[in-house]
Amino acid sequence: MKTIFSFLRSNRNNWEMYLFPIVICLAFSALFINNDNYVYTTEIQVKSRASQKQLKPFDTTSISVYQTILKNPDIIASAQNALADDYNIHISENLLVKAITTTPVLSGDSLKIKATNKDPDLAVAMGKQVTKSLFYVLKSYIPAKQVNITSRTSLKNVKTVSISYAILVSVILGSAIGLSIQLLIENEIFRKHLGKRRK
Repeated sequence: MKTIFSFLRSNRNNWEMYLFPIVICLAFSALFINNDNYVYTTEIQVKSRASQKQLKPFDTTSISVYQTILKNPDIIASAQNALADDYNIHISENLLVKAITTTPVLSGDSLKIKATNKDPDLAVAMGKQVTKSLFYVLKSYIPAKQVNITSRTSLKNVKTVSISYAILVSVILGSAIGLSIQLLIENEIFRKHLGKRRK
């Protein structure tokens, strides 16, 4: 930060070239500051019934298939109905799909389901219902496997952009834009001056 401000001080005669881009960048970053979201995470585990061991390496590729299944309209519709019946929450299919993301667990035998929303209660409700819907579909889709909803759940508050980070990025980006403008103007002045000397 000291280097940035010392750079700005050395160019204080051209401060308007830097100030305006910095202000624009700050205004834009303000759209993302304190945009809190709550992420509720559940986990579905798929194991072999016979040995209770983790999936074989060739079976782990199925996890991506399970992720695709999660976005199936039937699963979403089932979760929508459950939200309406159990929680009196009415949410569109599009919003529900956008709120749900999935990531494979490193062990290769599990799938994390994350529900994101500004309302923590709604995030939990969506996460639970979508997980249940996927659980029942997977049980019928892969009867040879043991499908479980694990007890590993979490609810975290996630800030998309912190204030200090937004200010730092805005100052750096704004300074870079200001420097570009300054160099372009100085280059243009130099070219005009050089042209006059040649004449």
